[in-house]
Amino acid sequence: MQGTSSSKTLKNYCPSTGRGQILGSFISANNNSKSFGSFRIPKSFYDEFGKYLSPNLKIMCKEITWEAEIDTKLVKICGLGTFMWFYEIKLYNLVQFDFYGNNIFVVNIFKDSGVECVYPIKDKKVFMDNEKMHTVWRKEEYVIDGWSLEFDKANALWSFNSHQNYVDYFEKKINFNDMDENHTNVSLDLDLENLYKDWKDITKVYLTFVERSWEIGIEWIGGRCYFGRGWSDFTKETKLDVGDSLVLFKEDLSRPDNVKVCIFKGKEYVIDISQGSKDCSVFFFKVLSDSSLNDCLVVVPKLIKDNYGWKLNDIRKVEVACESSFLFYNYKRGYVSNLEKFMKYFNLKPRETVIFTMDNSNVLYARIYQVDGKEINYVGRCNGNSNYSDRTWIWNVDYDSDTESEEDSEVEKNDMGIEVAESSSKKVNSLIVRFPSFVIILDRFTMDCNDLMLPERFLLECREKIPFHVKLQMPNGRQVNVHFKKRENSLSCMSAFMKDCKNLFGSIMVYSYKGEGIFLVYVLKDDFCEVDYFEFRTIPRAPVYIQDNINGIGWKFLFSVCRTTIESGEIEIPRRFWRRFGKGVPGSVTFDLRNGKVYSGHYLHSERKFLGLLEIITSTHLEGEEFLLFTYCGDGKFEIVVFDKSNVEKMLEYNLHGSEENDVKNSEKDLLETTGRHEIIDAEMSDESEDSDTDMENVNGEAIELVEMDDLVFTFSAVMTLSNVNASSHGTYIPRYINLGNRNFNQGERVMFRFENEQWGIGIVYSNGLPRFSAGWNKFVKDNQISLNETVEFTMVEEEDELVFDIGFPGRN
Repeated sequence: MQGTSSSKTLKNYCPSTGRGQILGSFISANNNSKSFGSFRIPKSFYDEFGKYLSPNLKIMCKEITWEAEIDTKLVKICGLGTFMWFYEIKLYNLVQFDFYGNNIFVVNIFKDSGVECVYPIKDKKVFMDNEKMHTVWRKEEYVIDGWSLEFDKANALWSFNSHQNYVDYFEKKINFNDMDENHTNVSLDLDLENLYKDWKDITKVYLTFVERSWEIGIEWIGGRCYFGRGWSDFTKETKLDVGDSLVLFKEDLSRPDNVKVCIFKGKEYVIDISQGSKDCSVFFFKVLSDSSLNDCLVVVPKLIKDNYGWKLNDIRKVEVACESSFLFYNYKRGYVSNLEKFMKYFNLKPRETVIFTMDNSNVLYARIYQVDGKEINYVGRCNGNSNYSDRTWIWNVDYDSDTESEEDSEVEKNDMGIEVAESSSKKVNSLIVRFPSFVIILDRFTMDCNDLMLPERFLLECREKIPFHVKLQMPNGRQVNVHFKKRENSLSCMSAFMKDCKNLFGSIMVYSYKGEGIFLVYVLKDDFCEVDYFEFRTIPRAPVYIQDNINGIGWKFLFSVCRTTIESGEIEIPRRFWRRFGKGVPGSVTFDLRNGKVYSGHYLHSERKFLGLLEIITSTHLEGEEFLLFTYCGDGKFEIVVFDKSNVEKMLEYNLHGSEENDVKNSEKDLLETTGRHEIIDAEMSDESEDSDTDMENVNGEAIELVEMDDLVFTFSAVMTLSNVNASSHGTYIPRYINLGNRNFNQGERVMFRFENEQWGIGIVYSNGLPRFSAGWNKFVKDNQISLNETVEFTMVEEEDELVFDIGFPGRN
């Protein structure tokens, strides 16, 4: 670095202002899911400056002073609800706090566009006295709901402007014709030709924010490309308006039909830059990504490129803490390059934030904030010290922000008395599902990691039941071998699996542990519905057999619980599932929970809703931000899995009618027979797999339950997989715990199956160290017309001269 001082004389720099020297600084994002009007203080900042802070603070923004308080337990600045309304600090907005001592913080506010906001010209007192302000406040724009569309839109806009380095993007200005409901299609301008040149007539593309996608039909008419079917739904649901800008780009060039989008609202973003230049200073921020550090360049936010590219073109240096180096700005592509010396000198890390300032000089000033939000120690960084204890990224969504302080309250309120979110005081500790499922959001960080950290609560139940060798299986037949590291509590060697899932970026993955080291992985994407694996699978290995494309049997969708759901007991069905299968669902439906309880409800096709779920909400203690996974079983029956805020399946209580042990075991048996359907994948365990003490699964991934009757009678049940019923003589495995007392099953041994007055001779073979049924199995299946996913119950009786298995079919009348 070249500059006015060397590292020997370098101070822990903060820019001088008219208010004196800045003692310290941090940044905080509006990403709390429960508390409106609070900002997290980095632990590293509080450890250093907390002794100088009293409970009451003053927040100054453009000469307007606001009163605030410190919550020392949660380490947050609270009581800023009116402040956030006044400046419209919405989702993924950033606030910079400069500490000047005497409990005074001076703040700058940045929007999700990556640029400093336009500060309102209005009187604070008039604003606070105006009762009508409550009518313009839309909670979903300010308070995080991880599954809401507003969150997805804000996340997409923030990622495009402030995090990722996208230079090859396209912009479509929304005009009146684009919003005309009488038009069945919308033409794409010629300057978007590089976007649509690979699209074919009567095909589909997917417009995707981060998680949600819309299917849009493509039409070619007279040599012009048009958005057809689906465009009207997209504009309505995303609240597109005339004057907005729709930015489109292809993140994965191998998938030209997958188009990432974000929306610049015309009313909010047109004036951002025009007013921000009145004092000749322009502020913007950038969160460093791996690509930024590898390429030593930073793509500036779109609004900076469009409005201040001319100023950046005149800048020759970047200066940090009195140290400067030369830079180059690419005017056409909108990025600042030649930043290698700057990045190496201050040892910049991924996910750290840099706030840039432009003035009338030819210098671009920068301030650097570490991952947890505290401004770095510039001297320490130059000397190679970049360690700090708290690695919590400020942009991580804070789903449990106030659970510690609000345990006894039913409704949390912000500083203006507005109800914001439900507390999580009710906790269910009774366990019935030995292996709870969990959800992983397939974001960029997860896809880039070779290890997948498993949720803590899942590990509490399953850690000792997971062997070293693990198999991940998807419904399209894809299977990947990975390892479970107990010390790190993670699945390692995930790179091959994530490579297969590269086209599923932004999707939701449900991991269901079936025992014996087997995880079944389901993918939900568009509108939180399960994907069509024929379209999305990367490496076809076997046919998909759990999806019924006509009746929807086996299909899953996810629903995020909100306050409206808790109060009304109504659930809106995702549009994608409703369009495909809604007509076949009867008006009376049943909901089966994993604990065996069954509830009745109603389905309104015209309104796309389920009614009558209040009893389920009460019995499962559902709260906001938890979610339900529905699996359709046909004939109006839906299985429901309840997930809590940690994205792990809730442990529900048994539906017991007494304390007898047999009742408990019967409930367990019914539960496992229910949950096994539509989920089991036929796969054999490797010889290297460690022994597991679970009694729920066999090596074939089949759902099995043991009911002990006496020393010589055992019962287990198995759900039939594809290889069990496709005439391949691949019978079900006999679990390890089925023992014969004084001997083992023998290779080639013959046993008898007995059902009603019929008998079948069945041969025993060994596979992967376990006995299974083989010779005679096909005839048994054919004679009894056993179908895929049907449950078969085997009761073994060791008679004097032979082994007999009494057969039962619990699902038949």
